[in-house]
Amino acid sequence: MIASNKLKRFAVALILLCAVLWFGTISQRDLFDPDEGRYAVIPAAMVDTGDWLTPRLNDFKYFEKPVLQYWATAVAFKLFGKSNASARLWTALLGFSAALFSMFVAFRLYGSRAAIYTFGLSISYLMVVAFGHYLTLDMALSAFLVIGIGSLVIAHSDQASESQTRNWMLIGWAALALATLTKGLVAVVLPAATVVVYSLWQRDWALWKKLHLVKGLLLYLLITAPWFIAVSNANTEFAEFFFIHEHFDRYTSEVHSREGPIYYFIPFLLLGICPWLITSLRALVSPDFRWLPDRPGQFDPERFMWTFVVVTFCFFSLGQSKLPGYILPVLPIIAVISGGQIVSKGAVVNDRWVVLFLGVAFLAGAFGVEYLASGHYPAEQWASYRPWIIGSGLLFLLSFTVLSIRKIAHLPAFVAATVLSLASWLSIVSGATSLSESRSSKVIADIITQTLPAGVPVYSFQYFPEAAAFYLGRPITIVEYEGEMAMGIRSEPEKHIKTQDEFLAEWQNLDQAAVVLKLNRLKNLKVDALQGRVVYKGPKTMVIIKS
Repeated sequence: MIASNKLKRFAVALILLCAVLWFGTISQRDLFDPDEGRYAVIPAAMVDTGDWLTPRLNDFKYFEKPVLQYWATAVAFKLFGKSNASARLWTALLGFSAALFSMFVAFRLYGSRAAIYTFGLSISYLMVVAFGHYLTLDMALSAFLVIGIGSLVIAHSDQASESQTRNWMLIGWAALALATLTKGLVAVVLPAATVVVYSLWQRDWALWKKLHLVKGLLLYLLITAPWFIAVSNANTEFAEFFFIHEHFDRYTSEVHSREGPIYYFIPFLLLGICPWLITSLRALVSPDFRWLPDRPGQFDPERFMWTFVVVTFCFFSLGQSKLPGYILPVLPIIAVISGGQIVSKGAVVNDRWVVLFLGVAFLAGAFGVEYLASGHYPAEQWASYRPWIIGSGLLFLLSFTVLSIRKIAHLPAFVAATVLSLASWLSIVSGATSLSESRSSKVIADIITQTLPAGVPVYSFQYFPEAAAFYLGRPITIVEYEGEMAMGIRSEPEKHIKTQDEFLAEWQNLDQAAVVLKLNRLKNLKVDALQGRVVYKGPKTMVIIKS
């Protein structure tokens, strides 16, 4: 048995090493289109205009999501300036915080060893690493849901006094309020459905008496209502678009063209929990409780967490809108369940074969990576990606070696394997900078900045380069395109050029200007009428200027 002070040293070393890797890589890659560019340019506009109430995408009202992450990123821009790192800082902070909080939940339920295993699993899951370094709203929603669910579990555990139960429940309600301000009502739908299903299954009616519904709802409304009321008063179109179009229509219809089969999330879950696939699946398939409750009426934390995982997975599987990040909230909870099982059923030694497979697969794939080349992703990009893939494979092989040496105790081996696995995934994530010319429109902004004076009009034809708008630091005039700006364009049509003829008429009256378009849209543009010159032609886009 490892002494308590050694456990603390292992925990501190693991957290510090992971923190260095985690935060040290958030600036490595340019912002990718469309998601990262979108979620950077909206808070940048808040800083530039001083309007922190109404989110705007390319100067158009944008009400698909609430405002919390925009505020947080805008604050980062104010404090540290606009950069790749400050744009991703909120996402990275919450991703790391979710792993820390899941560690704390495991500590309260299962003890110190389980806490270390839980943190290691959570921080090195593929999906957690990827979304912790990719600017979307999914990681923020996941973190607040994990805090909400974890707070409820702690509040109802045997160790909690009456005052602790109340305090932890209020923390949970506050977390759900912040989740709602991040991505909407799904933040309360999932926990509510979990409580209903669990209480029916466990016959735990006492749970409802300890939710502190009145105080909790008052706190929830105190946090969420002010912005929703203020933005609705300032923008009459907000309520219908946000609550109907972005919630009911999104879930029940294919309005966003993100449909998928009912099994859509299964491969993403299996990949997402790598390299700890075997341990994590064991926790889901063979949990430490009987299917028929043997203690009905008593709170069962593992059954509750398991219910949250299943309810969340099924909820999104049955919906018509599907994206991989939707199931992100279940991963830290799976890590908590798995951490407890590792202590009771054995270490992660069997996962070394998954680690070995990943190492061999990456090394073998690195030398044939050019076969992935296409018109949009040239062979040179994949060739420059090769060293990152080789590095990832070697790190996984080293992790396999550590897990296989019997002279190394299970916990030290796991700590080392966690750090190596995290480094391996970060090598893949950071190495994606090799694809930046195809995935990020920063190159467009750089070309325009180098060839034209600041403030010269920039147009985009049948396309919107989100990241370019961020790096340029100003809106781009859109021609014959609406996309996610459709609602905003309906509200302020004067900011949008509806037809190519209107654009050409405006273009002819300018001394200097630039237009950006995708190569597959070139056939739709009357290039001869522009009387301009091509200053950039990349794998997917081109820039024509008039000067």
